[in-house]
Amino acid sequence: MGTAHFGNSFMMLNNHLRNLQEKFLFLIISSPYMNPSTSTIVNSVDSKESQEDFALDELLASAVDRGLKFLHENQLPSGSFGCYVAKSKGVDNVFMQPEIPGVDVEFTRDHQLLFPALIIGHSLLFLRDHDRASKVLDKIVDLVDSCRRQGDVWNHSLPGHDYFKMLPDDVDDTSMALSFMRDMGRKVPSRHRVLAANRNEQGLFHTFVTFRPRWRFSWSYWLACARALRYPMHAFLFRRSRMIDPYDTAPALNANVLYYLGKGDDMAAVIKELTRMVLEGTELRDNGLWYRDSYVIHHFISRNFRVGIEEFGQLSEVIFERILSDLRPDGSFNGSAQDTAHAICILLDFGIMHECLLPALSWLLQSQLADGSWPRQAYYYGCYHDMIAAWGGEEMTTAICLEAIVRCSAQLNNK
Repeated sequence: MGTAHFGNSFMMLNNHLRNLQEKFLFLIISSPYMNPSTSTIVNSVDSKESQEDFALDELLASAVDRGLKFLHENQLPSGSFGCYVAKSKGVDNVFMQPEIPGVDVEFTRDHQLLFPALIIGHSLLFLRDHDRASKVLDKIVDLVDSCRRQGDVWNHSLPGHDYFKMLPDDVDDTSMALSFMRDMGRKVPSRHRVLAANRNEQGLFHTFVTFRPRWRFSWSYWLACARALRYPMHAFLFRRSRMIDPYDTAPALNANVLYYLGKGDDMAAVIKELTRMVLEGTELRDNGLWYRDSYVIHHFISRNFRVGIEEFGQLSEVIFERILSDLRPDGSFNGSAQDTAHAICILLDFGIMHECLLPALSWLLQSQLADGSWPRQAYYYGCYHDMIAAWGGEEMTTAICLEAIVRCSAQLNNK
């Protein structure tokens, strides 16, 4: 299945794109889920005739401007963003809402993490022409530069964080940082010695850059691992804790390494493993410690297809069918802003122009909150000793929603 397969489904929408504005406004005006902030914009138009003439671009621009204003105002001086951490015992999934009947969830706010800024930065790359987005991106670049460590590797935590000394530098943050800096036009190594040495016998990348009983012919790798010698007690606790498996090779983070390094003979094992995971439907099982949202995992894969990993084209039909099974009558996917935004981006990455895009875009605009953000949802996971932990925040959700709105509206207007 590819773009051509979905052409017939999309032809009806495509034939009526001249009336896109009228259709879109009708969806918003008639919806029982109308957001007050959107209603104010639409109701400011005095008559039906002027409503029909109201520019769709202006409506979209308002949503984007308010979302960027929210991110700009909530970015910290360091360039990072605050992030909620939800911890709970004995549950398989941690939600980001404070009231869950029968579940004791501990919420904290963390301001010393790098990964949320990287997630936000990757989404805002699609909005870099906007003045506010450019300012936010520049501060993220400064943050990433300031956190660069020996061997061009990065840590999940910022210096000063309680876990900075305990957690080794990791492949997920490193590959996300390097691909972000590259896409921002900064110079990065085309081949990464530390990443190349941090693989298992099958060719998959380990999550953490740390000592293992296997010889690596890379001076850079040993220097990167040597940070554990500076904090021997913390390194010991890391090894003893349930938090981390030093031999972990989660496929989702391998997808992020692939996005940075690109296609090559040495990446065949990664492509094969990710393909197997999707075809067998083991995304959540194989990535359970770090990623428990299939939409996030599928987006990590689909964006590789967008940049030239053609082998993932065979996964488009499987992923599309799974996503479509979550489509609701209101146009959303699972009633979730984050899932809906990821679904839009995944379909666009695969070139699937399906008729669900317009209702999904409409639903996203309606679900935007008064402050310009979208509701928070768990984005990635981990654990604190015997507690499951989830990280998420309005900032991360807002960034992916902005990416989806800008990309979807641009694609629809080009058809």
